Amino acid sequence: MLIGKMKYISAFTRATNLVLVTILGITTITSALPAQLPDSSIDAFHDATKRAKSALERDAGKLWGSRLDSVPWLGVSGKTILLTSAPIDVAGYTATRGVWQGPLPATITPSNTSVTWAGRHWAMVLLPVYGDTLGAERLLIHEAMHVLQPAVLPAPSYEETGAGSGLLDEAAGRSWLRLEWKALATALRSSGARRDSAVHDALLFRAARYAIASPDEITRERALDVKEGIPEYTGWKLSNSPRASFIASLDSAPTTLPSFVRAFEYFTGPAYAMLLDDYTNGRWHRSLRSNPDLQSMLASAIASRKFPAESLVRTALMATSGTAVSPAVTQAAHSRAQIYGGPAIVAEENVRWADRERELAVYRKEFLDSPTVRLRPRSLNVSFNPRGQASLGASGTVMANLAWKSADGASLSAPSGALINQSWTELRVSLGDVHLEPGVVKQTTTINGNGWTLVLAPGWTISVDGSSFVVTPPAS
Repeated sequence: MLIGKMKYISAFTRATNLVLVTILGITTITSALPAQLPDSSIDAFHDATKRAKSALERDAGKLWGSRLDSVPWLGVSGKTILLTSAPIDVAGYTATRGVWQGPLPATITPSNTSVTWAGRHWAMVLLPVYGDTLGAERLLIHEAMHVLQPAVLPAPSYEETGAGSGLLDEAAGRSWLRLEWKALATALRSSGARRDSAVHDALLFRAARYAIASPDEITRERALDVKEGIPEYTGWKLSNSPRASFIASLDSAPTTLPSFVRAFEYFTGPAYAMLLDDYTNGRWHRSLRSNPDLQSMLASAIASRKFPAESLVRTALMATSGTAVSPAVTQAAHSRAQIYGGPAIVAEENVRWADRERELAVYRKEFLDSPTVRLRPRSLNVSFNPRGQASLGASGTVMANLAWKSADGASLSAPSGALINQSWTELRVSLGDVHLEPGVVKQTTTINGNGWTLVLAPGWTISVDGSSFVVTPPAS
């Protein structure tokens, strides 16, 4: 067997940027006045947003049946923000060089995402935007799509750090994904029977991965292909970026992405969407709300081609709760993998996995076997690097470059990473040599650890939990 079933671990494109995930609501307050940005930075943001808006005006809402050109952008540079529309009922923001400038609200965690603040729903981006003008347009359109997305597309539920999310960090999961990417790239370069065959191979490799995935992981991957993959596709399409550039990014993904766990969808989502455009002339957009599953939609689009095991592949792709995948599907996938360099990919991934297991052992010792600081806020408003994730199974996921903040000024900055548990109720960092005093915090306190900084506002409580400490917010 080319790719064996792996046991789950217990215990520069957009993917280089931060992703923001918010659990529960936040109340926004403003911080101290920031430094003035140089004119060149303001002009670069203004020019990029003008180009992106022109692209959205050309679309005029045709792609998704709703206009994107009315979405305002919010750019973040340090403690300063730039706005393409005036904030409503918030003082301290002045018009300059075609935009508004002012202080970063204290409870907004800088990230590439959408955010509601000052009477508007903004598309937020980190500054500076890409030097590549089309890259800048794609980023701005991607985030604008996140503003529109809840109204025009389904919002599939998934667990960010749920059961099985480590599969795409393991040799078998990564191998099948790399084969899927290779087949998708071949399909995007091809036409006719060659394209049909490559599309079928991509779906076959996806089905083979589903055969070793948990139901939760299947749900997570499908949902992310829509939640992040569709905005990414929208950016590529409406900016009129060359398909060849996307294919090049798809080809290089295995070497540019340290982790596939939360970055794969920026490549699979657009690839499947572009192929659906090829097969349906864009008619698939209308079906996405009722069937938020790009793979089953593409399988249906090529059903008339009658490939071997085609019906079994479609059944595997459409499974919703871990339906067993036929051994015939896996056998066919192993056979077709030879065409795409499967043995070499597997050998590379097995070498990587041996190194990765040593890294995960370090994480387990740091976050699970040693004293820690365990932050349990009422709401989890975090940003992180989607390229840098490491699953510790049921214990949660280590997220690189993590940042969290609350409305009262409490915050955690963990450039080296922090562990988020599966239920999204706790952030954990290594205690190390830090000394904490149990009790209620009386004044704003900054605690510096190894690779992290925690700021606590008055009223937060530090309590002892064995050799660790638990930090909780003031009573409501």
